[in-house]
Amino acid sequence: MIIETLTINNFRQFRGKSTLRFAHGKKNVTVIFGENGRGKTGIFRALMFCLFGDRQLSQDELVDDREVHLVNNGAMRDSQQEKNRTVEAGVELTFRHNDCRYTLKRTVQGIWHNGERHEEEKEVTLSIEKPGGNCTPVRDAESIREMVGAVIDYHVREYFLFDGEKIEHLTRASQHQRSEVSKGVRNLLNIDGLEIATRALKHVGKELAKELEKSATGELARTMKRLNEFTGKRDTLDEQIVALAADIEKAEQEIEDLEKKLKKHRGITQLVEQRERLNGQIRDTEQEMQDLRAVVRDKVARSAILLCMDSVRSVYEDVEKRRKKGEIPPEIRQDLIERLLAERKCICGRDIRPGTQEHAELKAWLQKVVDPELSDSALEMWRSLSAIINQEETVRSNAETTLQQFGRKNSELERLRRQLSVVTDKIGEDVRDDAIHWEGQRKKAESAVRKKSVEKERLEETREELNASIRQQEAQKVKLEKERGIANEMSARHTLVEDARQALVEVAEAFTKEARETIAAQATTYFQTFLDAESQGIFDRIEVNKDYSLQIMDKHGNAVLADISAGQRQLMSIAFIAALAKTAADGDLLQMPLFMDTPFGRLSLDHRLGLIDNLPKLCAQWILLATDTELRRSEARHLYESKRWGRFYRLVSTPGGETEVEEKSTDDALTLIREEEEGES
Repeated sequence: MIIETLTINNFRQFRGKSTLRFAHGKKNVTVIFGENGRGKTGIFRALMFCLFGDRQLSQDELVDDREVHLVNNGAMRDSQQEKNRTVEAGVELTFRHNDCRYTLKRTVQGIWHNGERHEEEKEVTLSIEKPGGNCTPVRDAESIREMVGAVIDYHVREYFLFDGEKIEHLTRASQHQRSEVSKGVRNLLNIDGLEIATRALKHVGKELAKELEKSATGELARTMKRLNEFTGKRDTLDEQIVALAADIEKAEQEIEDLEKKLKKHRGITQLVEQRERLNGQIRDTEQEMQDLRAVVRDKVARSAILLCMDSVRSVYEDVEKRRKKGEIPPEIRQDLIERLLAERKCICGRDIRPGTQEHAELKAWLQKVVDPELSDSALEMWRSLSAIINQEETVRSNAETTLQQFGRKNSELERLRRQLSVVTDKIGEDVRDDAIHWEGQRKKAESAVRKKSVEKERLEETREELNASIRQQEAQKVKLEKERGIANEMSARHTLVEDARQALVEVAEAFTKEARETIAAQATTYFQTFLDAESQGIFDRIEVNKDYSLQIMDKHGNAVLADISAGQRQLMSIAFIAALAKTAADGDLLQMPLFMDTPFGRLSLDHRLGLIDNLPKLCAQWILLATDTELRRSEARHLYESKRWGRFYRLVSTPGGETEVEEKSTDDALTLIREEEEGES
């Protein structure tokens, strides 16, 4: 199968019609590049919808099917304003397989009814153009399903067309992981028919054993009775073990679902914690402002003099002028002048008679002399005014600094309150009190997994003991029949059925064992190829165990899956998927596309380069959906230099929140894709 084109019309984020053409041949790599939320998974969903009619992906496990909308939201909004007209969305896929060209088209219609949005699948058509030019159109959905299934089996589609969720599932040492690996191996081997035949023979053998027990006598009857009892107990144990495995897988899935809910809640918890921090900061800031208000009141009281500094300077200057003239304090005291005038004689002995110039000057001087008390008050005022003038700048500066501090604190308080408002809006009314319930449910599910796993192991041990007892009773039955010469038809039929059933079991076990070993060996080869040089010397091999659990062994034979990094786990999963694909291929090259949605999330640069070097060699096509954090310029340059890169598409957001598909040359890609930021690997 070689994918040629994918055309999407009004599908998910993509308004109108967009067509992607995929590279194949010597340049067999197509990169679809965009930031998260731009529509990469929408393209993956379009492919799965067109091929199989799948509306949901593995990542939609917690989403109701009715909430998965395929019709473009913008087109639906416009239709609501245009009297609820019908909007058609569709996907058309062209691909080649066995020299035939397939064109598959699937459409879905969206309409508003009574204010609710409804979507309904309408038409699916498949046209097959054969080498001679004949074209066979098919419109029956069931026939199309069978024809597509003949090209790519629905049960193994996830190993050729897969997203990051598939990789994540394969990295867990759990019942769910074993179930996933088992499904991949068993579907790849197509042993369903073999298992159906085995179950049918088992049922026939049980019925014949009951009939033999009825017809037998003596020790043979007792042996048959014990054999049937042991077989019945084993069958019951098988059912219990299968039920426990299903319960364990269900509990593990519940844990995973609860982890997703709790992860979402943890985001709200962080917001709640942020809100608490903000409330604490607001309380502290309000207390600081309260303290500052007391300081401001004190500073304002002291700074009031600044309002009358002009008057202060005027009075000071007047007193200073008088002081400099000697008027304050007076050069001669008032009582001395009065005594001189009364005695009419100067202190030098000269007479001072009324009408003389001396007498007139003393009389004038007396009028200028200030009262001593008033003079002392004026001097005190002069000193006080002088101190005020000298401290003016200090008072002014202190007042300005205090007001600035108060203003900054007030601004900080407003900022904190705005942040608190935003955080509160994000939290909303629901602070997820039910998270306590979820955490309790998760612990309960984990406890159930532990208990049921222990119980399952105990039952498996008991089953092995019963199998030994059954083999012993079967041998005893054969011995007694020989001793007594019993060779009736029913016994022969029972023996034949049991031999046939056992042979089928052994064939299935040998077949699956060989397949597990082949897949494990191939996965090991790929894993070592993908690893960086340092890691290659640490790991020895990947194993697919009898219970279908994946394991990685180091050079010393130790199981180390639990200890490896998340990136190495991801490489292990991709190696296993590639090994499944290689095992299913006819020849060295897989004639199927590897369509990968964001597989590089946890990989270091060296590991990414290892995949870029090798994956294009394993398959006819590699279609990579990558984010700007997964494919940086160094990886893009490496891919460009490999000469394998054929087509490059960029998903660009439009002002309306939709996505446009832009095809660019691989040369342009090197300038459009960003460099790594410092500290990234």
